[in-house]
Amino acid sequence: MKGTESLELLGDINEKYIASAECMKKRNSAWRIALPIAAGFCLVLGVGLILGKILGNKPDTGNDITAMASENAQNASPAAEVTAEPTEYVPAIPEEDRIYLTADLSSYDEAYHPDETPYIEWGIDYQMFIYQGREYFLLCTLDAMNDVIGEKVGTVELFDFQWSARWCHDEEGSPANEEHPFISISENELKGTVEGSVFSFKGRDDSVFLCMRGDYRSMIYVYTTDCGITEKNGAAFLEDKLNISENMQELRYISRNDFKQYAVDPRNEAVRLFIEAIDEGEWINDTRSYFSRYFDEPAFLALEDEELNPCRNVKIYTNDRLDLDIGVFTDGIVTIGNSFHSMALQVDVEKISPLLDLMAANYGECMENKNDDDRLAACRNNRRFGEMIPTYIPDGLRVTDTYIEYITDAETGDIIGTDHIRIDYKDEDHDSIIYFRVMPIEQTDTDYSIRWAVEKGVRNVDIEDFDESCMYLSHSNSIGCEDEIYSQSVVTYKDAVIYIQAFDTQPEVIIALIRSIID
Repeated sequence: MKGTESLELLGDINEKYIASAECMKKRNSAWRIALPIAAGFCLVLGVGLILGKILGNKPDTGNDITAMASENAQNASPAAEVTAEPTEYVPAIPEEDRIYLTADLSSYDEAYHPDETPYIEWGIDYQMFIYQGREYFLLCTLDAMNDVIGEKVGTVELFDFQWSARWCHDEEGSPANEEHPFISISENELKGTVEGSVFSFKGRDDSVFLCMRGDYRSMIYVYTTDCGITEKNGAAFLEDKLNISENMQELRYISRNDFKQYAVDPRNEAVRLFIEAIDEGEWINDTRSYFSRYFDEPAFLALEDEELNPCRNVKIYTNDRLDLDIGVFTDGIVTIGNSFHSMALQVDVEKISPLLDLMAANYGECMENKNDDDRLAACRNNRRFGEMIPTYIPDGLRVTDTYIEYITDAETGDIIGTDHIRIDYKDEDHDSIIYFRVMPIEQTDTDYSIRWAVEKGVRNVDIEDFDESCMYLSHSNSIGCEDEIYSQSVVTYKDAVIYIQAFDTQPEVIIALIRSIID
């Protein structure tokens, strides 16, 4: 549990990215396990089933093929009987104009379905879209209240994987990329693995930075494009585009010792050497990041050593509202956020060693020591739900995260309301947990969590009438944990409804938390 929480504690990498990382882990895990099979499988099934079956059932569409064979192969003709239609020669497309697709076999489990043939789904594991022929990929996330949204430049639609990939052939007419079909950038303007309105980033060049309001938590997602940056050294991006040396406010990291977040002053000598090292670093191909186009697990595992802690994650906060996630490997490889795909910086190991030593010693200001009230300030100042926020924090618990989901205007990106607020309370070991959520009263009938709680026996009453009899309580069935309680509660206060889910927390604690709203 603490491994996941380390992601939560690192600023804005919260629930969405935890869920995304868990999902990606499952996808990448299944893909990596099946990788020895995937190459031959993609050649045989990809050419036979995809080209033969799909194109055989479609009018002649030239060089297009399907990129998502989502039908179960049991319903298809046997592979031996499928004949691929002749495919005309496709002119070579420059490497920089290709977005490669990855195979996903996560839906197939041979242990449970030994007689079934898996189907291939093609997808892209990282967040990106195409604008003016350039591929933009996620750089970082910002709080929704940051004033960075500029003019709307367009609306991105999801890739239609069914018809947006092509199978490339060499001059002799034989497949040149059987294992990895690709999407051509030039043919997919305003398409991506994300969707929504795209805006300029105030004060920054559109050819390098754009931003988008996220559907989840209304975060601002900042996207960047290569623009030849990775053909130079690290300073071409960090200094020329971000001016990181002057704009750096602090460096944060998660301790491997206590899983708490620490902040280090940018004037610290170890931080200065680290920035100098990545400025001087040369871009190289490296696929050890989960966000690279082809995650190379053997290369990552070759460095795995619990004593060495080969990959450390840091987050750089800047004065001009940007923040940057950086992965640091002990062999001198540094990855920048989710961006630049399979490109990383090779840096001087001696210059990054002081920072690694500093983090191993838990150096810096522990962010856990900050007053919980500071984390609640934005929630309590919220015009929509501020008066519904509890003033009481249960003994032994602290606020570990707050979420404000805003309603935004799709055309302007402006915040026009609040959808809901969620507050997480946890103890030091994250055993006792309370999830507190407040939302419009209308969601009483539409929110799945509330409907499920009511079905369990929860009574939705006015806040003044709430007591233990209104709650749904259940005890753990685990041996040795019989005293652990799981509870759900729903209360109404003015024009809002409050839903509380709690683990290993006594009912009187929940009652005190709710009563503090009106006491």
